[in-house]
Amino acid sequence: MGYLLSFDKLVDTSPESGMVFCPLTPKLETNLYLVWKKYQTFSPIAERFLKQIKKSFG
Repeated sequence: MGYLLSFDKLVDTSPESGMVFCPLTPKLETNLYLVWKKYQTFSPIAERFLKQIKKSFG
């Protein structure tokens, strides 16, 4: 048995997983940053991921 501190929906908490999600009270909020090296060359899949992140949160 153990504990995991995570953001909601990042870990499988379906009944089959054997895990449960219990929100913290009071609610905690944080900023999340993506950081990479300047002039970084990305793989095609990484480019697609970054494009989707920018579209969703940008």
